[in-house]
Amino acid sequence: MRRVRNPVALGKGLVVLAVQVGAAWLAYLWVVFESLSITGCGQRCDTGVIAAALAAQMWVGVGSLVVAALGILVLAVRGRESWWVPAIGIAVIVATCVVASLVVDAATTR
Repeated sequence: MRRVRNPVALGKGLVVLAVQVGAAWLAYLWVVFESLSITGCGQRCDTGVIAAALAAQMWVGVGSLVVAALGILVLAVRGRESWWVPAIGIAVIVATCVVASLVVDAATTR
């Protein structure tokens, strides 16, 4: 078993990973709450597109967390800084949230 060469770098990475968990949760809630506007649009809404946007937001969040956690572990074993891996994950989550929100808005305002 390999040892972590730079525990401070690992700690920084884990702190940013915790922020990424919060960002993923908030982004998913944002899209869920935005999709609640489907109740007032009746037959005009494209529910399949809304469901796809929700699923995409959820799976991008989960996938980016898994990739970030693995990246932190690999970089920690190598003794390198790892905070930037979850920071990129946060950027991906935010970008996906913006796109999913635009998709949900377009699907509910036909």
